[in-house]
Order: sequence, then structure tokens, then C-alpha cells
Amino acid sequence: MAKDYKRDFFAEAHQKLKAQGYKYYIERLLPGGSWKNSEWVVKNPTRNDQKPGSFLINGNTGRWKDFAIGKGGNDLISLTSYIKNLTPVEACFYIGVERPDNKGGKNA
Repeated sequence: MAKDYKRDFFAEAHQKLKAQGYKYYIERLLPGGSWKNSEWVVKNPTRNDQKPGSFLINGNTGRWKDFAIGKGGNDLISLTSYIKNLTPVEACFYIGVERPDNKGGKNA
């Protein structure tokens, strides 16, 4: 008898992000920014951000922070969840992880 396989949507999402490149994904999730060393500097679309500078995403690690309001996260799944107002699992599907019902992801 085969064991039931429990999928790890977060591990799958991290694999997809790594395969396409963090910087590639960040630029498509948050267009209109610019690279300053390894940091993507862009306006935060979830608030009335007047100019880039306080919202940064690290293109090597995926860590992000909005210094103006004190929000941040450790990876691109949490960033996607924050930007798109999704649960973390739904963010995995947005990134491109196949849903258990086979509907697939949106892929930014």
C-alpha cells in the first residue's frame, strides 16, 4: 500500500521562484522600480506611496521591507501574499504551483 503524499506548496513555490530567478519575478510582480545594488526600489502599491525609497526587496534573498510602515517578510511568498492580498498558500498558487484541483497558477 502506497503512503499518501502530502505536498509542500511552499517548497514547490520556492523551487519555481528559484528556477525563474528572484529578480525576474520581482520585476514582474512590482513593475516600475529600479535596482540599487541588489535591492529593488519601488513604490508600495498597497498604500499611497509618493516616491520610491522606503519599500525595498532584496533580489538575492527575497527579503522585503517597507520602512515607512514597518511591514516586511523573509521571502517572495510573503511578498506576493502582501502585494496581492492573498493567503500564503494562495500566493504559492499565484507563483505557479499547481493547485490540487489542477487549475494551475497565475504566474506573474
